[in-house]
Amino acid sequence: MLVSYAYFSVFCIFLISTLLYLLRLVFQKPLFSALGLRVLMLGAFLLAVTLVYDFSKRPTPFTLGYHDYYHFSAFIVALVFVVLSFTKKFFAAGPFAILAIDLFCVMSFQTQNPLITFTGQKGVGYLFIHFGAIFLSLAVLAIALVTGIMYFLTLFQLQNKKSIPLIRKFPALSVLESTHFNAIKWLFILLTVVIMTGAGYSKIKTGQYFHSDAKLWLTLLSWIVFAVLLNFRNVLGLRGQKGFLVSTLGLGLVLLLFFVGMA
Repeated sequence: MLVSYAYFSVFCIFLISTLLYLLRLVFQKPLFSALGLRVLMLGAFLLAVTLVYDFSKRPTPFTLGYHDYYHFSAFIVALVFVVLSFTKKFFAAGPFAILAIDLFCVMSFQTQNPLITFTGQKGVGYLFIHFGAIFLSLAVLAIALVTGIMYFLTLFQLQNKKSIPLIRKFPALSVLESTHFNAIKWLFILLTVVIMTGAGYSKIKTGQYFHSDAKLWLTLLSWIVFAVLLNFRNVLGLRGQKGFLVSTLGLGLVLLLFFVGMA
């Protein structure tokens, strides 16, 4: 019960950060975003402490559920956003990043939470890494989506010769593009891990590496799209808007994969 209150308290802290960023949009006062970032950092720290404490109190080691994984995804997004804010001036991305964090927290409370014990079973090593890679890829997906949205908003502002206060604070297009495609690279690596560990666990349990289902084909299709994008980004000129359009296709497939997998 104490841990549940702790998770809910962390969520409330993230909501306060969300409110501060919204106030920044309304009143155009940098003070609100500065406070919002610091509140977000506090929430991320308390979430990390809560996760460690929660795991230490589990009766069986490595017993995890979707609730834990979603909070892990929220923590990763918060951590990456804080790092990007101080290294690449991503402060203005706060409204998008914090909404992604809030969404992960809400999903952790709303989703069915079957506990999976990763001890004493054959092939659980594959399964443990498999689930970890899936939910880490969700965090990276959120980062890629945020930077993609920021890129297109900045491009819209430049093409229409408008000056929107929030968008004006975004990093340069080159910074957004490099950050976006670095996220795509990590997403590609994580999808590779998801496919390999899923195949390994399937081989141990069923004797076959792959089952012909929608999740498998969506994973493979997403992997192929990102492989083409990353390998031919320079050769085929898949940069700028063209590259973002291809990456949007891949990200859409990964989102579809997630909803199919959770159905």
